[in-house]
Amino acid sequence: MPSKEQAASALCIATIPRLLSSGHVDVADKLANIHGFLKSGAMEQVFEVYRTLPRHDIADLWESMDWMLSEDERTPVRERALTAAYYNQTLRALGDLRVSLLYGFQRPVVESSPAAVQQLADELASALEARADGI
Repeated sequence: MPSKEQAASALCIATIPRLLSSGHVDVADKLANIHGFLKSGAMEQVFEVYRTLPRHDIADLWESMDWMLSEDERTPVRERALTAAYYNQTLRALGDLRVSLLYGFQRPVVESSPAAVQQLADELASALEARADGI
């Protein structure tokens, strides 16, 4: 079982390329900075940058603007769901690390394995597809 720092670091690394490919270069840069601070043990800087991360639907999963694009330009729902799942897990891992170190409150380590994140993405995509079907 990885530590909270290891989980947060692994999720940062896994999320960065997804954010870059979806055009969120500024957020990817912040995660790269956080990863560097985690490696060096500079937790105050980690938390400082963490507080500036966006908390919105980063992958445009729920409020997609894809309707303005041609069919070929649209990002598949499952790909957007995977980006959203990775980003959400990263935020959770960093938030839990902050709460743990600053306040001593212990939560379970956020699942950082690719299989667990994929499962979350599948659940998000299924919920979105059900919503689109009017269920």
